[in-house]
Amino acid sequence: MQAMAAARSALVIPRDPTRPTFLDLPFNIRERIYKYAGLFRYCPLDLNVWSQEQRHEAREYMRNPRRVRCMTEEEKHGTGDCDCFLYARPFVPVPVQLLRVARTVSVETSELLYSKNRFHVSFVFPKALRSLKQLNPAALGQIQSLKVTIYDIDQCAVRPWQDIRACSMDWDSLPLDNFELPQRRCKWLPGECEEFFTYLKLPVLKEVAIRLNTTGLDGDIAALRALADDLANHLTDKSRLSCKPSVPQKPFRFMDLPTEIRIKILEQTELVAPGKLVWHSLRGFNCDRVQDHFHRCGTCQIVRDDHEWYYRGRCPIILARRCECWKFPISLFLVNHDIRRLATEVFYSRNHFEVVSVLVENDYCDSGSFLLPYLQENALRSLRKISLHIPQHYFWPDIFGPEDEPKQFLEEVFETLRQKANLERLKLMIIFQLSPTSDLFWLEGAQGQHESEQTQGPDWERFKETAGPLRQMREEGLMRLYVEFRVVYPHSPPLEVYEYSNEAALERYIMGETYNSMKHGKMELRAMAHDRKLRWSFLDTVL
Repeated sequence: MQAMAAARSALVIPRDPTRPTFLDLPFNIRERIYKYAGLFRYCPLDLNVWSQEQRHEAREYMRNPRRVRCMTEEEKHGTGDCDCFLYARPFVPVPVQLLRVARTVSVETSELLYSKNRFHVSFVFPKALRSLKQLNPAALGQIQSLKVTIYDIDQCAVRPWQDIRACSMDWDSLPLDNFELPQRRCKWLPGECEEFFTYLKLPVLKEVAIRLNTTGLDGDIAALRALADDLANHLTDKSRLSCKPSVPQKPFRFMDLPTEIRIKILEQTELVAPGKLVWHSLRGFNCDRVQDHFHRCGTCQIVRDDHEWYYRGRCPIILARRCECWKFPISLFLVNHDIRRLATEVFYSRNHFEVVSVLVENDYCDSGSFLLPYLQENALRSLRKISLHIPQHYFWPDIFGPEDEPKQFLEEVFETLRQKANLERLKLMIIFQLSPTSDLFWLEGAQGQHESEQTQGPDWERFKETAGPLRQMREEGLMRLYVEFRVVYPHSPPLEVYEYSNEAALERYIMGETYNSMKHGKMELRAMAHDRKLRWSFLDTVL
């Protein structure tokens, strides 16, 4: 009887098809209702699976007055707005019942849930990344903010909250008396990290940033960097967006293009270096060290090695992005014979080469003997700018070795250029490294002035012997020759001398009395060298 009375007194809503429903409301009003229902969260939603025991012990742990505060509480929202299950009092769960109301409401709330909230997955839990597999591809495609954290410490299966900042999931050591960090670190090799390959199932992302902490990882940094680069390229590859395989198009051969267009395309590659290319007999080609710091990325290992004191005391963190430093594009020379010929022409005609000579363990190693005689004929014909260093022991044979040895090397270099280079288009710079007391120049200022005649002395006579092949090159078509003096002090690099009259005298001795190197591009080279010196001084001041 009571049940029948309750049924009669219950409110009966007539099913009027003309009555407006919830879905008839505007979308912005429905979105506001979803927000008040708790669908949008301030804190990131944790995709890790927590057991009831772990949740209970975690809440008890968070009552510790010395616990770490919620990082998201300080950055993203107010003090009382934290809604993660570890900090909120009381905790209001996500209204998952909205996903079960009706198909239309479920689709709408599902899209808002995954697009408006931030999600987080932490590798502190064992096999935590498997939670991503539980989401269907449509849900993964709607996520706009996902943070995945991987740690190189041992996994804590029982109390993971003791090793993380609960809300932001950033690992940090907590100030507890009975808490110690694990001493053993996991090995980070691709074959030993099966969970890492779950990332490959993520959809195409707009941006991906992978941050790696290299503390304590001595031998695995290269493998980590390569793995992170491959993953970032895979996740941002827009070619995976197309569901249907694209129709293969007829390939267009690069060699079918006109020669001028092929050369212009190759000029946009790394065949053209950002600065001078210095040939060292022990290291091969490398960019000018005065310039390469301005063309290197901030994470380059070479820059860190050169300025180790600048990075001392900083966190050794690397970013998963490619190094932007110039590297010799050897792959372009290995495609086929035609592209190798074009690449050789572009490489040797668009770059400025500097050939230096070194003294290694009291043995004279002239880089010109390594570089010039072994280059192909088309490479030498393509040379446009080259600087040759004549070392100081050529003028000090009694100290550095017999006189005939360096002279023989110079004759080989000049003879090779005379026979194989295009002298009419070649810009040849001869850099003499001399002692401060040489009679080829004098120094002004506090160091005093040399009183010998400008065109007299043993160094001048030795230069006449050196100038013989150069005069022959001038008769066969050499149009541009530059002479530069550099002073060599003990235990210091060569210094440039700003006394051009003696250099001009030597240039006129070779090229003729009417020759003026300043009108043939020497002023431009001087300005570039001075600009590099100023930028180098600025870099030392900043660093």
